[in-house]
Amino acid sequence: MNIRNLDHSRLFDVHRWSDHPEVNNFVDLLYEAHIRSLEPTDRKPTQDKNPYRKALKTLLIDLYVGWVDDSLLVTAFSRSNSTYRQGRYNELHISPKVKDVVDQLVDAGYLLEKPGFKDRRKGGSGRVSRIWPTTRLEDLFRDARFGVADVVISAPDRERVILKKGKDEDPKKGLIDYRDTDQTRAMRDQLVR
Repeated sequence: MNIRNLDHSRLFDVHRWSDHPEVNNFVDLLYEAHIRSLEPTDRKPTQDKNPYRKALKTLLIDLYVGWVDDSLLVTAFSRSNSTYRQGRYNELHISPKVKDVVDQLVDAGYLLEKPGFKDRRKGGSGRVSRIWPTTRLEDLFRDARFGVADVVISAPDRERVILKKGKDEDPKKGLIDYRDTDQTRAMRDQLVR
């Protein structure tokens, strides 16, 4: 196993996107070879409505951007379904199917993964899983016919005011959905400026 410093990481960003034709060609290559088999055989979703292809595309783009920035960086990847629930923090609506995509890429030799863990002792901590590209995927990244400039953060209006539970509250709940107020709108405007 290719050893990495698991603390040298950043969170999987579900908001990276690109409509560049070469990005689509890159994604389609891996989709056809390794992901299409996950699709139910009774329906054929269009490219834009295909949750597995969408998850693969977002994952590959985010891994690519991280790899270009720092080839030793690992990606912190949550396996909790609640991470991918739709709402203000997941503008692309990436579903938990992204976990199946990661599993397929690990099985196919494109990703390595160090599973996360929960320390259930009082005051214990845990860690979400970590994933990173193998040399096989890095070779594809090197040969890619697109660059970081072809990738965008998909939602220019993505949520910038993030509300989380406090340390003394249940940490399992994570991010909190909330109603906008004059105060949250003002904070958001200031952050955008």
